Amino acid sequence: MLSREENDLVTRVGPGTPMGTLMRRYWIPALLAEEISAPDCAPKRVRLLGEDLVAFRDSRERIGILAEHCSHRGTSLYYGRNEECGLTCIYHGWKYDVDGRVLETPAEPAGSPLKDKIRHTAYPCREAAGIVFTYMGPKNHIPLLPNYEWMTLPQNHLYVTKSIQDCNFLQGLEGECDSSHLSFLHRAFTEKKRGGGDPEMYARGGAPRLEGVETDFGVRMISCRSAGNGLVYLRVSNFVMPCHGFVPTGGLKGNDEGYTIHSHVPIDDE
Repeated sequence: MLSREENDLVTRVGPGTPMGTLMRRYWIPALLAEEISAPDCAPKRVRLLGEDLVAFRDSRERIGILAEHCSHRGTSLYYGRNEECGLTCIYHGWKYDVDGRVLETPAEPAGSPLKDKIRHTAYPCREAAGIVFTYMGPKNHIPLLPNYEWMTLPQNHLYVTKSIQDCNFLQGLEGECDSSHLSFLHRAFTEKKRGGGDPEMYARGGAPRLEGVETDFGVRMISCRSAGNGLVYLRVSNFVMPCHGFVPTGGLKGNDEGYTIHSHVPIDDE
């Protein structure tokens, strides 16, 4: 078991925390592309790593993620007007582009240089596989967007969904690393039940032999179960930094082998 101090080290993700700093060095899923599906559509609130943000798709279909509160008087940009390649605050008309540049300050005197002195917090975005990814770390260390095979597939080959879990991200991520719970939580009790693998095998293999292999992307996790008749069912799943579980689906007797990606993205510390 982790000590309280160790637990805090790997679960606190706000700005300036060790884990928060690490998370911010990766591209992470922020929201579904369909949530801001059209140019100049309504902004979408997003909360990531303890930060309140808004996402929008501008008139040229560029995607931006900005700090939610206007740099002028703190008004929520969630209520802003998304039009003409920028998000305009409803309070005094300050207008921001996807890079956080202040385009207009109409309440200021003509010729005021104020807008050129301010840069609003903005995070770069990329869209792939129906997901908007963002990078929240130092601009001079932006990595390449990962080129996973599923990120290049057509949309009709993908099923993408989002849910909110009322737990810390690590509690969810631990489930991806735990193959033994399949024998109980996901066990199929009849041949007709969808998923869960072979019911007899999971009944026999409640305590699989577990091994881990460290890799440059995270950890490859291997579980071995007896499948009867001298066969061994080998299940390989992967933890991919910083918050992804690549887990196999299907079963010993099925023809639906594939894998699912679960990204446990921290909203905040809870």
